[in-house]
Amino acid sequence: MNLMGPKRTESLGDKKYILVMVDDYSRYAWVAFLRDKNESFINFKDIGLKIQNEKGYPIERIRSDRGREFDNSNFLEFCHYLGIKHEFSAPRTPQQNGVVERKNHVLQEMARTMLNQHELPTHFWAEAINTTCYTSNRIHLRPHTRKTCYKLWKGKKPSVKYFRVFGSICYILKDHKTLGSRLRECDDDKIDVSKEIELIEEKYEDEKLSEEEENKEDEEKKGDRGRIEPSKKNKSRVPKNHPLSNVIGDYEDSINEVWLLVPRPKYVNVIGTKWIFKNKMDENGVIVRNKARLVAQGFKQIEGIDFDETFASIARLESIRILLAIACVWKFKLFQMDAKSVFLNEILNEEVYVEQPKGFQDPRYPNNVYRLRKALYGLKQAPRAWHEILTSYLLKKRFMRE
Repeated sequence: MNLMGPKRTESLGDKKYILVMVDDYSRYAWVAFLRDKNESFINFKDIGLKIQNEKGYPIERIRSDRGREFDNSNFLEFCHYLGIKHEFSAPRTPQQNGVVERKNHVLQEMARTMLNQHELPTHFWAEAINTTCYTSNRIHLRPHTRKTCYKLWKGKKPSVKYFRVFGSICYILKDHKTLGSRLRECDDDKIDVSKEIELIEEKYEDEKLSEEEENKEDEEKKGDRGRIEPSKKNKSRVPKNHPLSNVIGDYEDSINEVWLLVPRPKYVNVIGTKWIFKNKMDENGVIVRNKARLVAQGFKQIEGIDFDETFASIARLESIRILLAIACVWKFKLFQMDAKSVFLNEILNEEVYVEQPKGFQDPRYPNNVYRLRKALYGLKQAPRAWHEILTSYLLKKRFMRE
């Protein structure tokens, strides 16, 4: 088990923390939402007793980190009374509690995706995580058994026929039953449960066509009035929320003159490449930009052939603190500079060959490779090459090396 939080935005029920518990064998998970860390024991006790009553067996072992919300007298007395062994992971070693740490990541990623899909406010995060936990228990398969977490835990196949799309628009028809779907009333911003509702799952607020597309369609209609063609149901449209230029556009400009396409030489170590995609988020966890970076698989480089020296000095944290202290005392003005695509500016002294990037192979020369003129991210000598360029530039500007 583990605790996530505090969240920057409170949920609809004024909750800030998430208690996650995972069964080690089946990977069946439970979540509870807390206002404060001190509520961890109460929720664990509630879930733990329900588990024991459901299975008819006592809990033998639990594992958590040494946070004060778990390592306290309440947990100690409860575990001692029921004969539960409480294991703790070592400090700063989350991999020892990797099962629940991985579950935390999955729950957050799925919940964030659902919120972004329907552009829901951030304070719906608890509802999204609760839905994510419920659905993942019923759809995720354990690799070694090919069974869902639900079947391994409950012993029966789960039913998903009542699943509905999270965030769908719905209308309440009758409200005399208590068993049903969770929904939000727009007037008072509360979550209610109702069975008699009408869902509109396929209605999304699609973006309108641009003026250029509209004009183009009008011209086509005027010119083709005497001709009837079958309609195309699947029309491809470039998504405006995530244009390709936001992902790879800047990088294509940065990578100019970095390499040269040449025939594949014999008896030469050719290094693979890989695209690394990353979502840049703001302080509220909202994706503001999609970034892409092409990296070389430097672990395939051979020392003495693909690279020689790799050392590059970096500033120690103590030196930075001393600099900041001196600046405060003498009231110096400090400037911070960011070198964009820094590793793509260094000239390589070695002959290094890399494979053509996936999705960007030259159709005329699919077997050719790139000979690098400049460094790529991932190369072992890339930091040193940048250090040499920066050092030579600073020395030309009459800076002194110590």
